[in-house]
Amino acid sequence: LMGGVLWGLYWIPLKEVEAAGLVGAAPSALGFGAAFVMILPLFLWRWRALVSRKADLTVAGLLAGTSIGLFTAALSQTEIVRAILLFYLSPVWSTALGMAVLGHRPTLARFATLALGLVGLCVVLGVENGLPWPRSTGDVMALIAGASWSRASLELYRMPTVPVPDLIVAFVTGCAAITGFLFLVSNGSAPHIMLLTAAPWIVFTAVYIVPTLAMTLWPATLLTPARAGLLLMTEVVAGVISAALLSGEPFGAQEAIGALLITAALLSEVIRPEKD
Repeated sequence: LMGGVLWGLYWIPLKEVEAAGLVGAAPSALGFGAAFVMILPLFLWRWRALVSRKADLTVAGLLAGTSIGLFTAALSQTEIVRAILLFYLSPVWSTALGMAVLGHRPTLARFATLALGLVGLCVVLGVENGLPWPRSTGDVMALIAGASWSRASLELYRMPTVPVPDLIVAFVTGCAAITGFLFLVSNGSAPHIMLLTAAPWIVFTAVYIVPTLAMTLWPATLLTPARAGLLLMTEVVAGVISAALLSGEPFGAQEAIGALLITAALLSEVIRPEKD
């Protein structure tokens, strides 16, 4: 729950880096690049254990990197609220993956989760002009990011017990690699003067990322992907409220209803014991 709250506020330092003139994939690439430098001592300490699990950790790390890289890029290409709400359709994908891959029973509660999530998606995207397709590149990025996070959660759940420090190294490395790749292919630039201006926020982002990942990754090794994804939906509440108060972006009845429906999916999950 706390990890979700921290992710819901993650857009704030990213927007501060953008305010210095570093846009697109640059804020996330620089933040995770700095985080990678910060965890190098951890990498050197755990390198033997990391090498012994390199296949599993590489897949999970790259999936997480794709997810977080696309999500942070989406924050600059669509409204913050839309990016967060569309990303948090991930419990829908996690529920479907749990049924298809882990053989979880399609219980009434799971179907309620799917229904509430999908209705919430339709409300956020709007149904007045036909099928509620994503309306921008940022919307598509946020949806793909949520699906990728669900897949990463599945990998974590199926993986043998891995110490949290190893998970942090794998995920920070994967995120740094993917966000760096997105930065390069988008022809991003980081002029020296802008880097100096943004440096305090880049360092803050790096320091912020590591404990946030720890509070996200450790629960994902203990809880099913659907339950972990639903509990992390506290990001929706934190992100929607903080964006409405601080970003100046419009937040009307449509977004509020969509947020309530998606949050209802969380409540439908946490009021019952874990049985999967």
